[in-house]
Amino acid sequence: MDFSLLTRRHYFRSVGWTVFVCLFIVSIAALLARATLNLSAALVSKPDLAIYILRPDIEQATLLRSDDLHRQYLAETEDGMELIDLVKQNRQWRIKASENLHE
Repeated sequence: MDFSLLTRRHYFRSVGWTVFVCLFIVSIAALLARATLNLSAALVSKPDLAIYILRPDIEQATLLRSDDLHRQYLAETEDGMELIDLVKQNRQWRIKASENLHE
């Protein structure tokens, strides 16, 4: 590269764009990291949100029974009513069983 042809204007323009692109990349990475932490927290500490994340087809859920390691929900889905059992394993909520209910 021939630095003798580089003007002050072109130098500041290229440095400005470089700083802008670097800030943009860091901002996007920070936003994705924050979203990942929020999703992880929802699966670990908030079972009422975890049921909607684990089963996106649920329209509405009602808590029926709860203790420290188990939670049962009556969920309304597109296919009808379902009984969903959540169990806490390895500090995360997981679906243990899902059963369709007949009207």
